[in-house]
Amino acid sequence: MCHVESGYATHRSVIFDKKRREGSIDGVKNAILISDKLGATVSFMIMPEVLEAFSGFDFRNHEVGLHIHPDDLILVKEGLGSEVYRPLREYDLVEQRNMISAGKRLVIGSLGATPRTFAAGRWSVGNDTLRALVELGFTHDASGCPQFLSGSCDWRKLPRICMPYRPSRHDYQTTGDMEITMVPVSMEITGGILGPENSAGLRFLRAVLHEYADLGVPLVHVAFHSPAMTSPHYQNVFSQLLEWTRGLGGNFRKLSEVQPMKGQIPSNARRLSRYVINADASALSYVLLHAIKNPRKALERLRGD
Repeated sequence: MCHVESGYATHRSVIFDKKRREGSIDGVKNAILISDKLGATVSFMIMPEVLEAFSGFDFRNHEVGLHIHPDDLILVKEGLGSEVYRPLREYDLVEQRNMISAGKRLVIGSLGATPRTFAAGRWSVGNDTLRALVELGFTHDASGCPQFLSGSCDWRKLPRICMPYRPSRHDYQTTGDMEITMVPVSMEITGGILGPENSAGLRFLRAVLHEYADLGVPLVHVAFHSPAMTSPHYQNVFSQLLEWTRGLGGNFRKLSEVQPMKGQIPSNARRLSRYVINADASALSYVLLHAIKNPRKALERLRGD
């Protein structure tokens, strides 16, 4: 799943810059070249403000969805959201519905495709967000970021390895009967997202995939931003992730094809083995830095609490 935004990337950093449109169009082109070569499918969540760059663009067999940041330049021009950033979930139901509705209309008008999948900027979802999405005909949300808390979002109730679920209308982090499927991103053991922008190193990311395979997890959700695909470094990491996934017998699916899955993934006392086996200097330094910043949480993860 790719958040399509403006910006660019250096060898080791992704920079979001509304003046640098190559991060959207060139990033998407590169992501498609890599994924097509390996038989993968990407769901592209597109911000309205970058749609102009995709006039006449062919997404081939890939999926087009909607990505909303309230400071989107086109939405602000329409009197929605705000130039001063405020997380999506902090707007009321009517305001969120208006932003999402406008975004959907703009994608349809520009690309001729009706988006049914959604990802919120900065993972910012609340109960009203899901109500608005259901009312507007969206079937899947990819905003869940398990165990993550920030000023924009709160996903602490989700277990680190979290399967797709239908949410409760009273609590977006618990199961219920709302007509939308939540597909949280996959997280590695230190709390980072499984994706090319993770700085843990290739061997560490390979260990993440093996951990999921060893536990019998039926789905992994790789997430990244289009500006990352302007960098050869991130392109290489993305390509490697796809190759390893295919090597483990993985089949690639669009976000809209994912179904809710009941049950929790059981804990496994040996889940660290793959990380230890695949550890190299970069991976070890990454884990140690994480432990130094948050030693108690790191200890809990190592003990499997």
